[in-house]
Amino acid sequence: MVTQQPRPSPDYEQLAMFKTPREILATHVGGDATVNDKAQKDMWKRKLKESKSTKHEWTGEEVPGPSRHASIKAEGVQKPVSLSTHYKQPTVQDGHHRLAAPNDIDPDRLIPVQHFGNRMNWPVYQRGMRSNPGLAKALDDFGKLV
Repeated sequence: MVTQQPRPSPDYEQLAMFKTPREILATHVGGDATVNDKAQKDMWKRKLKESKSTKHEWTGEEVPGPSRHASIKAEGVQKPVSLSTHYKQPTVQDGHHRLAAPNDIDPDRLIPVQHFGNRMNWPVYQRGMRSNPGLAKALDDFGKLV
């Protein structure tokens, strides 16, 4: 006997596992420069420049191996770019360099993405909440506001 599978709710949709850099940049802002269009453009230029460098972006120390840009050009994006919503704005939460490089190489090439919904569901917040119950309540209360 074949059992009928429940129909998906119209309130939910299957989110894409792959998107092109062009699609993402048309709909999402960079998480660290959400102020205006100029700040966005400047941030993406900086991320592209950093992705082409073999120096660590914080320490300036030389990192062994090819640049992120060269690696992505040769092998594609291996780790998904994290997308979420912050203050009701679709946001690139993590993976700015992994998005800037393929956008420069081929903006129509599919890259892996993962969706976290509200920023409060992003794993770094989840880790912080497990280790700090007070932070958990504060973030939970804040998340209900956005």
